[in-house]
Amino acid sequence: MAGTGTGSKLSTRCKFCIGCSVCIFVAFAVFVPVAIFVFGPRVAQAALDHTVISLPNLTQAACPANYTWLFNTIKFEVPESLLKISSTTEAYEQETWITACDKDGEIKPGAQCGKDAIEYQMGRYMSPAFTASPGVNIQNYTVVMKSNGLNTSVVLSAWVVPLFVLGEKVKLVLKAKNMEVKTLGITFSGLTMRTALTCRKVGNAPVITLPNSVCFPDDPKHVPYTTQEYWVACDAGFQDDSATTTTTKSPAAAAIETSKKTDVLMT
Repeated sequence: MAGTGTGSKLSTRCKFCIGCSVCIFVAFAVFVPVAIFVFGPRVAQAALDHTVISLPNLTQAACPANYTWLFNTIKFEVPESLLKISSTTEAYEQETWITACDKDGEIKPGAQCGKDAIEYQMGRYMSPAFTASPGVNIQNYTVVMKSNGLNTSVVLSAWVVPLFVLGEKVKLVLKAKNMEVKTLGITFSGLTMRTALTCRKVGNAPVITLPNSVCFPDDPKHVPYTTQEYWVACDAGFQDDSATTTTTKSPAAAAIETSKKTDVLMT
């Protein structure tokens, strides 16, 4: 009986191993939620903040009021990391902003405002979901931007005239709130985006006819609207050399893409 009792007792080494296992389990149970819900969103936000965004092709055609048809070729340069893990950004509301100021009662584009530049919202649209990996990623999509009469006179004076009439470079700001990014099956919410671009007119675009689903979504029998299309390219960052009178010929790729999407619109 004495031998049986002695054998039933745990050795000091065994107790130590069990204690270590319990500590490791507890630490793991605490660390994983902290890593996911505390550090995860910070890492995801940092990745968004350091992603370089440009628009090699921004094609626009404005309706009589409230809507603008856009075809975007957007380039994402995602920071390289040790782990080559892709992530999916869910569909989100993209806001477009321009800069301008009032000088002696006249609206001037942001490039002429210096520190007096103020941001004005130009419109907003739903940007589709996309998946990106570390490195360069290209996405093409067509959307309808809603303006609802937002800052109409400012848009005319600080975007349309300097860009398409005077051939100057114009500053553009893309903003987004409440973004969701999913990676490794985990979704990080409440993320934001703000990226600055410098845009210039590219080549001479054709006249196209927009479908009623773009300009008159509530009136399918309306006479389709014919308007001038415009090609724009936007480089990452704000550039100081904002004024230029040179015009660049449209890239062949932009012309091909425009031809394709024009055919789609007309079908």
